[in-house]
Amino acid sequence: MNWRDHEVHLDVVTSTMDSAKILARANAPEGTTVIAHAQTDGHGRRGRYWFAQPGGSVLATTILRPKDGANDPLLSLVVAVGIGAGLQACGVVDFVYKWPNDILWRDRKLAGILLYGGDPQGVVLAGFGVNVMSAKEACVPTEIAAAYIGVNDLLTAPISVSDVAFSILDALQSTYNDYQNKGPEKILVAYTARDALLGHRVNLDVGERCIEGVAMGVEPSGALRVNTAGVEMVVMAGEVNKVRY
Repeated sequence: MNWRDHEVHLDVVTSTMDSAKILARANAPEGTTVIAHAQTDGHGRRGRYWFAQPGGSVLATTILRPKDGANDPLLSLVVAVGIGAGLQACGVVDFVYKWPNDILWRDRKLAGILLYGGDPQGVVLAGFGVNVMSAKEACVPTEIAAAYIGVNDLLTAPISVSDVAFSILDALQSTYNDYQNKGPEKILVAYTARDALLGHRVNLDVGERCIEGVAMGVEPSGALRVNTAGVEMVVMAGEVNKVRY
């Protein structure tokens, strides 16, 4: 089954995640993807506002039904690597993955990922936003302007939002199917090759704790390894950033 045969294109939605939840409850097939022109209430992790210029970003959520169920912790890395492969196919090369769910270019956010799991039927909703419109063309709020980068800032010739979306969806399907059929090895190799945190000193917020240490890479489980004061910790979730001196 080609996922692109199950795209649902909408104009303005609260969020593609909301729309995909409705379709998932109606037993839409795996790979069904909601793609919107604009969102009125799009959010990232921890409820953060996600800026997206209407018509200037890929705004999408794909319905997944992984064989290991909705609590597979490696899925965020699988989705990141799939999106990265799609960006590469568009000609974007110098991007990195920031654990657990961002794709960056020189510390500017190019794409963000949000997974919603915990469904009793094993459904995972993989939401993602990819900036396409260049910073010069997008009406980026001042407070996040320094952190914004679009695909068209990184190419010599502009590409359309729809072409980026098609490239990402094809690559995401291929990457996800390969993971489901062959396991995590290729995912971990691809992620590690572009790991923005590997070897860097980081601050990690885990619940009410703040930990400082050196990021040592990702585990096959998708967890982050951090060496702090000579003791290695395995962190399944948290907020992490490089230490700035």
